[in-house]
Amino acid sequence: MWLQHKTRASSEWFHKKRNEANRMCSLKKKESINETIRQIEENHKKNESRESFGKIKKLKQQNIRLPFLCKDEKSAMNETEFGF
Repeated sequence: MWLQHKTRASSEWFHKKRNEANRMCSLKKKESINETIRQIEENHKKNESRESFGKIKKLKQQNIRLPFLCKDEKSAMNETEFGF
């Protein structure tokens, strides 16, 4: 590994490479999720409920998101209008 001075060109190069890496990771994640969904559908068509529900459980665990909450003036937690 070599050291490099922080310049405009080096930071632009870094941001470009980081964006490419993030894009590749998101595409691979979408492909794996779509493949899992296809497998769940195939298992459901074959009446293999144990395998399909197991894959559904794993898929749900991967996609857990915390609810988007915010405080109002009375410092009470309220859910926002983002589909929750």
